[in-house]
Parts: sequence; C-alpha cells; structure tokens
Amino acid sequence: MKDFWKRLSIRHKITSIIVLTIILVTIIILPVISYLIKDALLKQQQNHLTSVKNLVIKLFEDYQSKVTNYTKLFGNDREVKDSLFYHTELAGEREHTLRAVSRLHKSFDVSSIELGDARGRVVAIAENPDKYDADRSADSLIKNALQGKVMSGIMLTDKGFVIKASSPIYYNENQIIGTITSGILLDNGLLAKIKQLSDTDLMIVDNSDNVISSTMKPEINTTGTKNRDVTSKSNNLIIKFPLRAVSDSVIGNVIILQEDKLPKIIAKTYFTSNSR
Repeated sequence: MKDFWKRLSIRHKITSIIVLTIILVTIIILPVISYLIKDALLKQQQNHLTSVKNLVIKLFEDYQSKVTNYTKLFGNDREVKDSLFYHTELAGEREHTLRAVSRLHKSFDVSSIELGDARGRVVAIAENPDKYDADRSADSLIKNALQGKVMSGIMLTDKGFVIKASSPIYYNENQIIGTITSGILLDNGLLAKIKQLSDTDLMIVDNSDNVISSTMKPEINTTGTKNRDVTSKSNNLIIKFPLRAVSDSVIGNVIILQEDKLPKIIAKTYFTSNSR
C-alpha cells in the first residue's frame, strides 16, 4: 500500500486526499443535517399542534361565554317569566312554559333549554316536551341559580358532553320563581366546525377513555369506542387537554390529532434523490 502511494503523482495524491475528505465529510455531515431537518420539521408540526390546542381552548371558552350570555337573556324574557309565574304560582297550564322555551330554542343557536321551578323541579324542556317534573335540586348549576348566581360549566350527560349555564328567573327584584338552563352539545357536528378552522381531527373522551364524539367518522362507528383503539391504528401526532366540570374535577379529555407528515416528506426526498 505504501509503495502504491509512493508511485502516485502529486496531482493524484492531492485528488485522492480531496475525494477522501469529501467522502468523510459527507458520511459525518449528512446524518447530522438529516437529524436537524427532521427535528426542525417535527418541532414545526408540534408547534402547529400547540397553536391548534390554544385555538380549541379559546373556542370552548367562547362557547361557554356564549351560552352564559344566552341564558342570562332567556332568564329576562318576559314570556318565560310570565308563563313560569302563571304555572307555579297560579297553577296555570304547563303548555305556556313549553311554548316560551320552544320559541327561544328555535330562535337561538343552543342545543337545549330547560325551565325549572323554585324547588329545582323541571317544568319544561324545549327539545324534549314530554319530559318534566324531574328533581334537579342537587345539580350544582341549578343549586347556584336558586341562590341567585349565574353559573356555567361542562357536564357529561346521556347525550354527550355539554357546555351548560343556569340563571335564576326573578319575577320581581327579590323573588326567584325558578331557573333556566341552556346548553351547547359538544357533538360530532360541533367538532366538525372546529376541524374546518384547525385542519386537524378531534376526539372527546371520558375518563374511561371512551370516545364520546369525534371528527374521525366513519372510522369510529359508535360511541364507546376506546381512544387507544383509534390512535394505535393511526399515524398521528397527538396533543390533549382536560375537560373540567363545575367542581374543577377532570371529567374527560379533548384529543387533537394531526397526521405526521414527516415520514412522507422523508420518503419523497429519498425517492427524488434516487431517481436522479
């Protein structure tokens, strides 16, 4: 080997040194550059997910503010006040209260409106006319409303997670004659609207990890699908935040999923470089 090197001309020696140097630098630098690019792309995707998370949290806060303001407005509606007073104080017909809340339900963008009396019992439900007289006095929102407070929060119901607000109904300045509660259901339709803004999929799961609502239809066909069954089969980056009840206890999670585009980008780059 030494004899071979000695026989080489200076020009060939210089060329060999340059070529070996380039090969050595390429072997060392390329993996470093590849790592830096991968890391930068991954951070970019994670930053986007974080910004989407902040957007969804802000939207949920806006929905809660919206339903709270609507409920205050409903509590001051003249027809609601008069029909509830007539029903509870003068034994009037329930159909008048039902007509009052049904009108509001049709006119405003809410999923539910429920009217209650001063004992905490249901008088009328706009979306379920045949259901009434249930005792809601133990409900934290109703309990606070009967004490003159307007309260709001997220609850898990048989229909899914609902952003609810309750307000007292005064017939005069001091006489609370009942409560009114309205809600916005966090269903597939609402999540689909958020997906249009965020360009990501969303799931809402309960504390048992059951999927309650999702934008990932038809992959999820029924409520009760486990979150892990969905995420384990998908190539997604995931971020989540908790849903908290009025008591501040965690009752579920919102999961935001975005396709991990890094493998496709790397594969495309590899294919392009090999085709040259």
